[in-house]
Amino acid sequence: MSKDSEGSNPVEMISVPSSCNSQNYLSPGLYASNNRDGNAVELKFLLPIERACLVRDRAIKELARDPHAAAGSYCVESLYLDTPQFDAFHRNPTLNGTKYRFRRYNESKKLFLERKQKVDGIVIKKRQEFDIQEICRFLESEDELCLEIRSRSFRPSCAVQYRRDAFYDPNGSEVCRVTVDDNLQSEIFESRTWDELVSFLDGKAPSVNEARKGCSQFLFSGWSVVEFKFINTMPVRLKQWVEELRLVPMSFSKYRSAMVVGFDG
Repeated sequence: MSKDSEGSNPVEMISVPSSCNSQNYLSPGLYASNNRDGNAVELKFLLPIERACLVRDRAIKELARDPHAAAGSYCVESLYLDTPQFDAFHRNPTLNGTKYRFRRYNESKKLFLERKQKVDGIVIKKRQEFDIQEICRFLESEDELCLEIRSRSFRPSCAVQYRRDAFYDPNGSEVCRVTVDDNLQSEIFESRTWDELVSFLDGKAPSVNEARKGCSQFLFSGWSVVEFKFINTMPVRLKQWVEELRLVPMSFSKYRSAMVVGFDG
């Protein structure tokens, strides 16, 4: 490690202009899909909590918090779907790296249906927003994503809940997003019916420091999931973090990990 990487130089503090209307805080997978602007790449790191805190500290000093979470971390619920044969879990080549999930933030009454495809390291995302109380009607609609999940009989598989800190560079010319996820918990949908998913959503959403009673299975206990997301090539800033903090990316899936823990636990 070089002398400069030992913290001898002050770290730049980036401020967010009050008039900033940048969309750079979007997940690069969504940004690239919406703007047709290059290829989105995501690198994952599974780090002990203490080392993840070092990444979080750097992000707080050098980046800005996601505008939707200016006050700090927030709760994310990802509700994953899979085919009757669990093709997504088994990475069936016929899906071509595609996963479907619903996502909710904090106690929002809004829900997102997302399609995430990852091929040769390139990430493409598409999402559709709707009101939670309209979920049954939405699932029967002619929406593109709904047609896709019906055509392959996708159904609820499991839920993963965690607390997220999200950061981005509002002043940079490159799209750059860093997320730190803690306290990951999961719950298997045993009956795999849409009624079970609706019942799950009807339950009171937990706070960021509170566990949902049903989510009794913990993932990566004592560890955090850190992700670097960018367009085309890693920004110099993140390359410095990788070098100075000695980060090694890993290939793993929250969904597949939750399923393994759920069935083995």
